[in-house]
Amino acid sequence: MQKAKPGDIVVIGFSGHGSDSHHLITYDADPVTLDSTAVHVDELTDLFSQIPAANLILFLDCCFAGGAGAKVFHAPIATGAATSAEALLNKISGKGRLILTAANAEQKAIEDRGRGHGLFTFFVCEGLRGAPEITNAGKIPILSLIEFVTRSVVNAAKQFRHNQEPTKKG
Repeated sequence: MQKAKPGDIVVIGFSGHGSDSHHLITYDADPVTLDSTAVHVDELTDLFSQIPAANLILFLDCCFAGGAGAKVFHAPIATGAATSAEALLNKISGKGRLILTAANAEQKAIEDRGRGHGLFTFFVCEGLRGAPEITNAGKIPILSLIEFVTRSVVNAAKQFRHNQEPTKKG
């Protein structure tokens, strides 16, 4: 990412598990050693500060809150700071930094096996592929994308009798 130039737009996506200790957990992370095998949101904050691009968009399809759920992973050992996930995300959002998350802090982000993705990832991909209702002269305005993803995820989650509301920071 250090090769990015100030005029670039950098887009990063993560779809996986989030832990109650605020780690982004990939398929190969070791639950006993999350600090060395997963990415803590504090580390993500440090990585973001090293990207020189003036504009950065982060899509996070995972949960950070405790509680049972399809995408919440409970760390067996308390690691990292006790700072809330919302406070950590606020540290990396701001001017030129946009973070879109799959659900609010109290909700789990659900997966739809029929679509082969989490609801959030599925609709982000649909939007970026140029969903007709948001494409404008061959371009995809970011606010239209956010509105499309939010509306689509909320409506699709209701079909599963679930409440899931994507959030935006930055």
